[in-house]
Amino acid sequence: MARAVSNILETKIAFDVNQPPDLRAARHEIGGQGIAPGRYRVRRISGILPPGVSKSIGRGRGRTLLLGIPIASFDVRDHRLVYHFWPVVDEIESIDGQLVGRGRLFGRVTFCHFRLERLPSVGTDPQVTRP
Repeated sequence: MARAVSNILETKIAFDVNQPPDLRAARHEIGGQGIAPGRYRVRRISGILPPGVSKSIGRGRGRTLLLGIPIASFDVRDHRLVYHFWPVVDEIESIDGQLVGRGRLFGRVTFCHFRLERLPSVGTDPQVTRP
């Protein structure tokens, strides 16, 4: 039992601390331009995240939707989504061509890991389109 817990902790720490060598380049790639505007489906990898979550990201700001209903707004700062009125920050990274992220409470406690999947664009302004 202790060995299994140790393996889980080592895996978690490896995700947070021992980043893959290409991650710096990937961060630079998204960090310089920000996250591309558009609509994204949020796929849970682990942690606390309900089904039916999506994100609509514009230039510099966006919103999170649950079952198509806006539940939170955020500012886009490089590879981070900083929420208004919530103590939550999503950190997004490009790994092997996929956008993956983690939700952090108070910027310290990771409560979920997720993948963003780009959805086809319905309109020209991602701030007003609905997934």
